[in-house]
Amino acid sequence: CHTATGRGVPGAYPPLGSDFRALAVKPDGRRYLVLAVTRGVSGPLVVEGKPFRNVMPAQSGLDDASVAAVLNHVGTVIAKSGPPFKAFTAKEVATARASGQAITAADVARLHATVGGG
Repeated sequence: CHTATGRGVPGAYPPLGSDFRALAVKPDGRRYLVLAVTRGVSGPLVVEGKPFRNVMPAQSGLDDASVAAVLNHVGTVIAKSGPPFKAFTAKEVATARASGQAITAADVARLHATVGGG
């Protein structure tokens, strides 16, 4: 959906660039990134100043190590601009996932703005 390069699709799927790195330097942003993968995202977002409205399905079937691996791939291979990247661990993913059990994909979309996404 975000394309192999992570550039996204205008209006539909946001790019995975500087916004990812900016979120990954903050504890709440890191939690948001885990929940975006594990709970999905549904609703409007603004990324790199551009609006997006679509649905990212939850990838809840991935185990914690796999979620960490996906996020680490994005942070090191795709999102090359922005602040230095600190790798996610399976333990960190498990903690964030447990904290978001009652969160919906729409809640995750709203969380994006509150943690400094955009």
